[in-house]
Amino acid sequence: MNRSSFCAATLILLVVVLASFSTNAAQSKSQHVVHFENTDHELHVYEIKGEQPGKTMLIIGGMHNEPGGYVTADLFADTRLKKGNLIVVPRANMPAIVNNKRGINNDMNRTFIDKSAQHHQHIYEDDIVSILKSLIAKSDVLLNLHDGYGFYRPEWESELANPKRWGQAIITDRSQFKSNKNQKMLMLGQRAQSVVDKVNLLVKNQDHRFHYKNTRTKDQDSIHKEQRQSATFYALYEQGIESYGVETSKNIRSLDLKVTYQTMIVNAFLDEFGIVVERHNLQLAKPKLDYLLVSVNNERPVAYKDGEVILVEAGDTLRIDEALTNYERGVMVDLEQNSSLNDIGKTFSVTQPTAIRVLKDQYLAGRVIVQTAVQDNAQSPSQGMAQTSVKTPVQLDVAHLVVELNGLAKTIKPGETLSINDTDTLKLIGYQDNQHQRRPSQINFIGFVGNRHLNDGEDRGYLITKNQLIKRFSVDGAGKVYRIKAEQGQQLLAQFYVNTDG
Repeated sequence: MNRSSFCAATLILLVVVLASFSTNAAQSKSQHVVHFENTDHELHVYEIKGEQPGKTMLIIGGMHNEPGGYVTADLFADTRLKKGNLIVVPRANMPAIVNNKRGINNDMNRTFIDKSAQHHQHIYEDDIVSILKSLIAKSDVLLNLHDGYGFYRPEWESELANPKRWGQAIITDRSQFKSNKNQKMLMLGQRAQSVVDKVNLLVKNQDHRFHYKNTRTKDQDSIHKEQRQSATFYALYEQGIESYGVETSKNIRSLDLKVTYQTMIVNAFLDEFGIVVERHNLQLAKPKLDYLLVSVNNERPVAYKDGEVILVEAGDTLRIDEALTNYERGVMVDLEQNSSLNDIGKTFSVTQPTAIRVLKDQYLAGRVIVQTAVQDNAQSPSQGMAQTSVKTPVQLDVAHLVVELNGLAKTIKPGETLSINDTDTLKLIGYQDNQHQRRPSQINFIGFVGNRHLNDGEDRGYLITKNQLIKRFSVDGAGKVYRIKAEQGQQLLAQFYVNTDG
């Protein structure tokens, strides 16, 4: 798949009915933990507790560069629960995802049973697997999401569809297992087949129907002995919990379709384990860089758009402070010609022309050019790029709201008022606090509803006009002054005002 390509904006229909909706999910709690922060292999874990106790499901995506798995896992990181618990690791192996490789130092899904003797130096995959093992120990069931080659079939049909293939399958290491955790018999094959049967009712393409695959991993005659080092094998044999591999086919070209299938599977497993979820339709949009915030020589950060040029002198220092995109997660910023991948917050001395890539997983969201004041045009990384221009950048204050007013960037300090008139268009881009490094979970324009299907209070990215505003939610009750709130969960980070008499 081409790095710069991504599926067009589409709605992923959550086909399986999850649960009855509740108007109050205040008791559903979410915790976001970051391991190995500011490293190339930064690991994000989302733990979500429901209003009522229940089973705990661990969802892991992104052990490899397989987007069907990690994009699907990411969709569940913001889930609210009425009952039960979720632990979501959307991207277990970010370097593999960004480099579009199955593994960097090794295959992460072949290292869960101790193989320390096979390498003599410490590698980052060891650290990640250690965290994943600790999460497995806290769970009742593991779903390991992947994309596999071909189409699994119990009997040989073709080179692409046969018992050795992995795609469109739910996989277990055996069909039954007596748990060493609670001494109960785990009926893995029976549960996997139940999920397959439910999901296949919704799969229209006969070639894309799912099958249950039992690798019989520990049997002497198993043709999949390599799975004895996998996460599912470890979860079953070492921790005594149910564990399932979920594989959509790499031969299905549409990422949208693969994510739809994986979402169906996850939803069916949630139903099997009595985990009751509140969700709404989710959108996959093409990754887009709104602004890259960069500081030169420790001056205040400046906002640059995709394709724009940062003009510096040789020897100047450059620090990348923030990338504002249409995605909250899976974003990595990489200064080209630098050996590291995760360059947010790092300071570099610029000695030659270069560029800054903003990636959403393995897909390019945007690129900002860095040019030195005197250079050979043949070396310019911007050569051949259409409409690349040096800009007068937007100066940013320490804490500010970034908006677009009629397509032009503006910043608003907390407590300030922005004026608009009848013909103006306003778009909320993001909130930046360079001092406290606080990021909002939502930016809410009180009196505007962006998502008509579910008013979730997240209004970034929508074009807002005066005639869309709801008068009764204005501050003055007369439809003249409205509030914009940047919030982190229940905490108010900052508040701004919009005057419509502009």
